[in-house]
Amino acid sequence: MRYFSRTGRNIISVFILLFICFSNSLSYAQIKYIASGQRDPFENQLPRLEPEPDVFQEPEAEIEVPEAPVVPPEITVGGIVSGGTIPQAVIQEKVVRVGDAIGGARITKITKEGVEVVYEGETFMFPAPSREVKPGQGGKNVLQ
Repeated sequence: MRYFSRTGRNIISVFILLFICFSNSLSYAQIKYIASGQRDPFENQLPRLEPEPDVFQEPEAEIEVPEAPVVPPEITVGGIVSGGTIPQAVIQEKVVRVGDAIGGARITKITKEGVEVVYEGETFMFPAPSREVKPGQGGKNVLQ
């Protein structure tokens, strides 16, 4: 079956040919997207709450916190041998020398008066048992 006559086919061919020839010269409407005046979709859309101003606002004062005093570990001197070339002391039933550590404190000096230790950067003196004044003995401590 024939749908188009020969003349009809020629007319269609001419239209297709003209369309192909002039399709480049036809101008199409350019579409531009302009988003001015629109809301930002990433912005928080909830209302902003402003803090209520205080009628009286006390100035913030800088609070000085005193440093806690350094408390050395509990050291009990049981005896001292200071007459030889290497002075030694008995502390908590252990024989120690200069440079040893007891409870985190480093021993720096052993004399007949007592044992000097450095703990957290501060120097402390623990008296020898013979120099210590016992309660009820009267008098005062030799080192104070």
